[in-house]
Amino acid sequence: MLGMTNTPPLRRTIDPKTGDGILYCDRCGHQEHRYKLHAITLAVEPKEPGRWVGQFRITLLGKQASTICTAYASGTFDNPEGAEAAGLAAAKAWLDSQRQAAPSTPPA
Repeated sequence: MLGMTNTPPLRRTIDPKTGDGILYCDRCGHQEHRYKLHAITLAVEPKEPGRWVGQFRITLLGKQASTICTAYASGTFDNPEGAEAAGLAAAKAWLDSQRQAAPSTPPA
């Protein structure tokens, strides 16, 4: 059929043991980072001439995926790559802080 392709649109570079990695879409160029069973979507926005900010959205994966956090990384950056890296680092730090704040269950 015209317009149909046999190549899968998604390319996975995810570690099967931890679930961490990146999910790439070859058709549109979208990428989604995976970290501790969460999906992290990054966006880069121009803040002022020559300065960029990184935004992140964290989605809890499961039967019904739900967004649990949308925020900006602190600071502005000279290039989009720096803003994107800061957004990913901020998202991972937010997830790590949530894991540490969760109450632990007492031993049985």
